[in-house]
Amino acid sequence: MMTLRIGGKLHLAPLLPTIQDVLDLGTGTGIWAIQMGDEYESAQILGNDLSPTQPSFIPPNVRFEVDDIEEEWTYSKKFDFIHARYLMGAIKDWPKMIEKCFKYLKPGGWIELQDFNMQVYSMDGSLKKDSYLTRYLEETLAGMISLGVEPEPGPKMAEWKQVGLLNLANFADGLEGFSMRLLTGLRGWKKEEVEVHMAHVKKELKTRSIHPQHDMFIVYAQKPEDAE
Repeated sequence: MMTLRIGGKLHLAPLLPTIQDVLDLGTGTGIWAIQMGDEYESAQILGNDLSPTQPSFIPPNVRFEVDDIEEEWTYSKKFDFIHARYLMGAIKDWPKMIEKCFKYLKPGGWIELQDFNMQVYSMDGSLKKDSYLTRYLEETLAGMISLGVEPEPGPKMAEWKQVGLLNLANFADGLEGFSMRLLTGLRGWKKEEVEVHMAHVKKELKTRSIHPQHDMFIVYAQKPEDAE
């Protein structure tokens, strides 16, 4: 979905075609790392994640490892490019994370972060404050904040239609898995209450009269050539 939104590109950082080492933080299914391996055949792509959900059939220049990126990094080399997306709500200490990225970037290397803001709104007022979706997001955000996790690091145009459909499917599929533990463990909900509420949220998401949206952010920066 991110790739589609930025015109089919895998990144916005102006990378040289000769880059050698790429790190994909929280690689998930590994799709971005695999696509990078195909596009930059001379580069070595490393993707890490807490869960080993990546496929086994991958390009020869792509490798995956199970790792917790919030722990200390012990890589034996530095990277030309460090990429991360969809880490919203997964990182407790963003300043420390950025420090580690800076440390493990080569001089002149690039970092790029892509993510969505969880604050959902509607420009036309169709998303009401008492909606199931609004309450779900308020409770989930409150649960994330209580854990010490920072939850926050368009127009009706034709090119947004497919992006919106993919975003809707992605959001609906991840509702229960993302929030069940937060709502039952930290917000006092019963499991059955969560399941019923999620059903209402999914129904609202399919209602054409409600037009929720949230903002996407892409940030990329270069490490100075004279930095260590």
